[in-house]
Amino acid sequence: MAVVRKSSPPLDERVHSHLPAYEYWRGIHSESVYHYFITSPYFDNTSNNGILFNQARFDPSGRAWEIINSRARLEATLRSMQGLEFMVVGEPQPGVTDGVWVIRKQVRQKRQGFEDELTVRGTYYIIGENIYQAPSIADVVGNKMLHAVTSLSKLISLASKQPLFTPALGYTYYPPTAKPIVSGTNTQSNQPGRDSRESTAVPETSSQISQPLKSAFHTSPSNPRDTMTIIESLNLATRYGNEYMDENPLLGEPGNFMFSSTNQHLQAQHQAQAAAKAQAAAKLQEVSASNSSTPSTPSQGGQQAPLMAAGAPVQIELKPLPAPASRKPSKGADKGITGAGIMKPKRRKSKAATSPSSPVPASSAL
Repeated sequence: MAVVRKSSPPLDERVHSHLPAYEYWRGIHSESVYHYFITSPYFDNTSNNGILFNQARFDPSGRAWEIINSRARLEATLRSMQGLEFMVVGEPQPGVTDGVWVIRKQVRQKRQGFEDELTVRGTYYIIGENIYQAPSIADVVGNKMLHAVTSLSKLISLASKQPLFTPALGYTYYPPTAKPIVSGTNTQSNQPGRDSRESTAVPETSSQISQPLKSAFHTSPSNPRDTMTIIESLNLATRYGNEYMDENPLLGEPGNFMFSSTNQHLQAQHQAQAAAKAQAAAKLQEVSASNSSTPSTPSQGGQQAPLMAAGAPVQIELKPLPAPASRKPSKGADKGITGAGIMKPKRRKSKAATSPSSPVPASSAL
């Protein structure tokens, strides 16, 4: 049978403490901070610190122990070397026993004529007897994003089950109230599926509809949706009571609608229409007042025509003029009568001149 080994958690999720070493060095101070950090799993024996500590173990002269037992001489020796190292970059204030020590794991590269180039590989904290590894920025951001996405996915999964859809109301978060069916004298109405055929769908009764709703939702005697609808209707009536859709139509296409005119333009138009109506009413009153001041004329039947009341509208009936009767052209048209009916002046005809008559002799007549 295979043995399943549990994987150890990552170093940035672990806390290390070594109580015997903490008591041996009598707490964490300037001369014991490096010795206590060597006992943690975060320490790398291939670093420059590990090389110096290994040399001290096999140095019979004891000079290496003098270096590692003095923090100042140890850090000076590390600055003179090149490679991976652990260096204290933060310490508690003087006089504070339980402070925070910050140790940085870095790679030192020497450059001739310039300062050393340091590449940070990790940061560690010592608080009391516990040692922690600081997480990287990528781990912190990834953890926050994972937490946010997980919370949103839970919210969406819960919210997707809440709304209800009905053809009459659309999507709503309140369950529809089932109307009770009034029981009549006919017993067939209470049992609609008794006389129905097999191929005909049997409608559900009110008890079948209300039973799943009561189990899924807790409905109160008064429907809160009605109250919300009334409040919303009153708010809309208060805000848009003086506006009409026909007066300010929409322009554009779905997703980019805009009103054809502004509310100020509509108000100015309404004021102009009201002023025109008032002016027309004033003119009608003037006309009615003038008609009431003039004397009445007798009608054809000898009766006096009634006077118009003041303020009554004046009705004027307009009748079309009769069309002129068409007539045939008379003979006078050929004799100089024009189409306008104007007679042309007649000209006298001149007679031929004759010589004076002379007496005829009787002999010649015979």
